[in-house]
Amino acid sequence: MNQKKEEIYTDMEQAPPTGANPDQESWATALRMLDSMRGTCGVEEAMEDKQAVWDKVSSGIAGTGSFRYKTPRWFFPIITGVAATLIFGLLTGLLTYRAGYTSGTGQIARNNIEVAVPMGATTSLTLPDGTEITLNGGSRLVYPAFFGRERWVELDGEAVFDVEADPGCPFTVRSPGVDILVTGTVFTLKSYRNDPVVSVVLERGEVRALIGKGPHAESVSLYPGQQMLFHRETGEISRLQTEPARAAAWTEGMFYFRSTPLEDICRQLERRFGVEIEIESRELARKVYHTQFESHESLYEILDVLSYKNRWEAVTDGRKIKIRSVP
Repeated sequence: MNQKKEEIYTDMEQAPPTGANPDQESWATALRMLDSMRGTCGVEEAMEDKQAVWDKVSSGIAGTGSFRYKTPRWFFPIITGVAATLIFGLLTGLLTYRAGYTSGTGQIARNNIEVAVPMGATTSLTLPDGTEITLNGGSRLVYPAFFGRERWVELDGEAVFDVEADPGCPFTVRSPGVDILVTGTVFTLKSYRNDPVVSVVLERGEVRALIGKGPHAESVSLYPGQQMLFHRETGEISRLQTEPARAAAWTEGMFYFRSTPLEDICRQLERRFGVEIEIESRELARKVYHTQFESHESLYEILDVLSYKNRWEAVTDGRKIKIRSVP
């Protein structure tokens, strides 16, 4: 082969394949796929990438079939607009890019990107509009590769959002039981599907939380320094003053517990350290704590402090920790 792999990619960026005249959106999507394919590959594999992109454009023009491109070859996939980091030496996210065409029309179907963060890790990313998000362990985020007339994401987990301002195009975060509407602001949302309480803490700007669906949905507006708590089982909604930095302390590896039940503390420790914690009794699980921990403190140091004079102990069994009462 006479071409170097860099020349192959350069040729592809300059023009669509001979005889093809795709619309601007189709060609933009093809180039986005090309960006995701770049990596430590050889010339032959670069040629395969070239053919895959050209096939995608051709199939889109003809309106036949669908396309799902191959998993990237390199160790940690990079998707345009997504910046992922490594925390605690683990891969911080599983990113899946799904692409396709609407059969018979030649129009590109909306592409969704999914980011799944394993326990014991965090991930930071940037959306197509410039919005920045930091995801906590055990979180799952879905968003479109391209924002059109509306901006939206779906979250099952915990995240800090720094939303790019665009008054003409509001930003919506959809989560289990609660939707958040904003235009440009900074806030923390914790809405794990299996957690009993949803928390929204506003640092800057203004947000509106919608609880429930349809005409009976309840709307709650928040202002900087306020927190909303929604109890899933009872439907109770409360709003209180708080310190936004504490709600986002997990991004720095820190914990702030204020009248926090042990079961909630253990869920946060599981997400931070990637372990499973089992509490022996409901009485222990409901015991509340008022304390804080720094980023350098280990899991066992934290458990030692929590158990001190509280008549329980933490017993390790592999990656599982059991909390049980002691005489």
